[in-house]
Amino acid sequence: MMLRMLNDATKVLPRDQYDTEEAYQDAVDGRRIARAQGANFLITTGLIAGASGMPLFGELGIMYDLLFRDEDEDNWDVMTKKWMGDPVYGGLVDMTGLEIGDRIALNNMLYRPPLIDKDQNPLFTLAEQLGGPVIGITSQVSRGASLIAEGNVWRGIEAASPAAVRNVMKTGRYATEGNLTLRGDEITATSPYTLAGQLLGFASHAHIEQLNMNRNERQKYSAMTDRKRKILRKANKARREGDVEGLRRAYEEANEHNSRLPSDARKLVITSDSFKNSYKNFQRVSEEMVGGMQYSPSMRRSAGEYDGGLSSPVN
Repeated sequence: MMLRMLNDATKVLPRDQYDTEEAYQDAVDGRRIARAQGANFLITTGLIAGASGMPLFGELGIMYDLLFRDEDEDNWDVMTKKWMGDPVYGGLVDMTGLEIGDRIALNNMLYRPPLIDKDQNPLFTLAEQLGGPVIGITSQVSRGASLIAEGNVWRGIEAASPAAVRNVMKTGRYATEGNLTLRGDEITATSPYTLAGQLLGFASHAHIEQLNMNRNERQKYSAMTDRKRKILRKANKARREGDVEGLRRAYEEANEHNSRLPSDARKLVITSDSFKNSYKNFQRVSEEMVGGMQYSPSMRRSAGEYDGGLSSPVN
């Protein structure tokens, strides 16, 4: 019996060893195949969608814009596009003239910033992006209703419609009047090719690039104008309160502001006349303040009618 058990063991051990070696080899081959497939996938994505379509590109951009970029500097997308250029940045699909790369790109998997900056709370913009179809459809219908109320009936119906209907209406509008703003200014030129693409749901690449450029330049200009306004306001408050040290700091900030401006941004330069004129307006507004709000003459007259003028603060 012992000899039989020993004989069976000598047969099983080599088989177990062979199975173990085969399983290990299969695992090694599987990892090698997975690495090759992953590399091929990333290379293909890079060629088609460019560097901007690679994984984590959008997430890196969000971190850069939040942590390192000053508000008056180019954002991540514009900075990298200026540095890389096409087709390295946008890939081969950008050469088609249609915005196709955005459909296959692996960037912005967590959060995709809107193309158009809206004058609203950033938290509401984030809710629109993360809230899914319910908030998205509600926002579209609300925007469409506002446009209809302003007299832009076609634009309003287009904005409130589902994507399939919206593409058809947008194509018809582009074909008849062009790609125009609400006030009638051209955004980008159209062609039969871009109209066909829009009908199928692919926007013109030039149109999307123009929107990206508009958003970037608007953010930069707004940051510079806000900085100038805050410096002048700080100087005005310091002058009214007799704060010499605060006024000195405002002048130093003005010099720093001027040194950071582009050479062609002369309207945003803070000069001695800027301080003088701003303080005059500051005093005028203070004289027109009633109960913490600036009143026009008609508002003063109307407010004076409350309770026969007995309890009105204007009196």
